[in-house]
Amino acid sequence: MLLDDFGGLAIFDKLTTRLGNLFHRCETRERAAGYVKALLSECQRKTSWQLAEWLGGCSPHGINIYLNVLSGMRMQRVMCYVIG
Repeated sequence: MLLDDFGGLAIFDKLTTRLGNLFHRCETRERAAGYVKALLSECQRKTSWQLAEWLGGCSPHGINIYLNVLSGMRMQRVMCYVIG
């Protein structure tokens, strides 16, 4: 599934705006947008290493920290925003 499958950047921008309301810090909002964009990218394997490299990082630490922050209730809220 590619970003173009969702009508391009307009829908992606709308999604990241909705996700942005869940995060107080701009760095976390940017990381959330990057993570979603990487998941929707042409990246063949969606491991932390490949996603981090696709985003321009040199290690998966940022992705892993972000995923740890999204544990529990916040992850459920993110899924609700993404799905509905």
